[in-house]
Formats: sequence, C-alpha cells, structure tokens
Amino acid sequence: MGTVIALGACLLVGILTIFLVMRLPEFKRELWYINMEIERSDEEEKQVWKKQKQKLLLSLIPFVKY
Repeated sequence: MGTVIALGACLLVGILTIFLVMRLPEFKRELWYINMEIERSDEEEKQVWKKQKQKLLLSLIPFVKY
C-alpha cells in the first residue's frame, strides 16, 4: 500500500515538473513585458498592469483559476 502511494506521489511531482518546464519560457516573456509596461505607465495604468501580473503569477499554480 505504501509503495502505491509513493509511486502516485512521484508521478504527481513528475507531471507538475513537466508542466512548469513547458510553461516557464512563455511565463518569462509575459512577465518581462508586463514589468516593462508597469515601468512606462502612469499611475492609473499601473494598477491594471499590476493586476495582470498577479493573474500571471497565479497562472503558474496548477489547477488555480483566477
């Protein structure tokens, strides 16, 4: 029974690792763009971009929908 649980945990960790590795390059590009927009925006626009950044950061967490 214990080996089945350990195998399931290893499988879950493997799937999550693959998800993060596949998502990381796109995530870095989007984060760079949002940070650039935050730097060049006025105060009103900054709030919009900061919300976008928060959504982007939450999108890295599997099974979380914002």
